[in-house]
Amino acid sequence: MLFSFPPSSAHAPMRVRVLEATPDLAAEQPAAASPCSVDAVPYEQMWADDKIWMPHLLARADSYFEAHFVFDGPPGAASRVVEHNWDPACRPPEAAAS
Repeated sequence: MLFSFPPSSAHAPMRVRVLEATPDLAAEQPAAASPCSVDAVPYEQMWADDKIWMPHLLARADSYFEAHFVFDGPPGAASRVVEHNWDPACRPPEAAAS
């Protein structure tokens, strides 16, 4: 994922790459983290892009996507997504070639 912010925010773009995510509820969690059901994800407390792609990721174990999210402010939950190119039909490059 690529996150872009307006020049006025003074934040450089951020690229995030998640190779694998395996929930381990027995693992030590940061103090602010608390496990919740898929139906109770607190999207209103998270970055605005999360509610676009995360439901798809949580619904499919084999999820893959690439996306560019453009925000109207600096990094954080207060900024809104003003543009994105997320596509749930996106496939890994090796799968698209076959």
